[in-house]
Amino acid sequence: MFNLKYILIISLISFTLQDSHCLVTSTECYDEEPTTNAGGIANCEEAEKGVCYECVYGYALSSNQKSCIAFENCYILAEGDKNCKECNYNFHLNSKGQCEQSLCEHYDEESGECKSCYPGYYLKNKECKKITIPYCLHVDGSDENKCSACLKRLSDPVDGKCVAPKTWVIGCRKYDTEGKCTECRSDYTLKDGQSNFNGCSNGEKKVEYCDMCEAGFTTENNNKGLCIGFDGTKDETATTGIHTDTDDAKGIKIQLALMAIMLVITF
Repeated sequence: MFNLKYILIISLISFTLQDSHCLVTSTECYDEEPTTNAGGIANCEEAEKGVCYECVYGYALSSNQKSCIAFENCYILAEGDKNCKECNYNFHLNSKGQCEQSLCEHYDEESGECKSCYPGYYLKNKECKKITIPYCLHVDGSDENKCSACLKRLSDPVDGKCVAPKTWVIGCRKYDTEGKCTECRSDYTLKDGQSNFNGCSNGEKKVEYCDMCEAGFTTENNNKGLCIGFDGTKDETATTGIHTDTDDAKGIKIQLALMAIMLVITF
C-alpha cells in the first residue's frame, strides 16, 4: 500500500510537468480578436470583396473561394467541393482526393519517388528517416551523422553537431556557437543574456505560444499552437499551445500540482 501511494504521488507530479514537444514559448500582443467570419463568410479568417483566402483549422476553401467547408487537412477543394485540390502543410493528396500525412516534402511527379523530406528527416533508400542528431533539421548529403542545418534560432553546426543553450531563453531570436543568446525578438530587450518582455499597450491582449518546436515537429497543422510531429506524433495533454493567463489548461495544471502537494503532506 505504501508503494502504491507514492506511485500515485509521482504520477500526479509527472502529469503536472508534462509538456508538448515545444522547446520554448514566447509572448506577443494582439489588439484585436481573430475572426471566424471574415467578409461575412463563416469559418473564414481572411477575406476581401466576398472572396475568402484563409479558412479556420479543420475547414477548406471551396473551389470558388466563396465559403469554407469542413474538410480535414485540406487547404482548397477541387471543383465540385467533394475532393481536395491542395492539402495543408505536411499532407499530400492520395488517389481518392483525400489528404494523407507524409514525411516527404518534395515528390518527383513523374517517378512518384521522394526527393527530399521535411525538416528533422533525411532520405535514405527512398524513405524518410528520423535524424538522430539533437536539434538538427538537415544532414550533410548522405552522411546521417553530420548535421548541415540546425533549428532556426541556433547557430550553424559546429563539427556536424548543433549547439543548444543549457537553458532556452524566452524571446531569444538568435544563439551563438556557445549557446548564448545574442539577439531578441523586437518586442523583447536583451539584458545580461536574458530577453525581457517589453509589455503590451492598453487594449492589447498578451498571448503565449510555442516559439520553437523540436526538430521533426511543427505548429502548422493545428489551431492550438501545439507542436505536432510530421509523423503525426502529438501530446494530447500538452499545455504549451497558444493560450492566455485565463486558460482552463493552466488552471487544471495548477490544481493537479496542489493535489500532489496535499498527498505528500497527508502521507
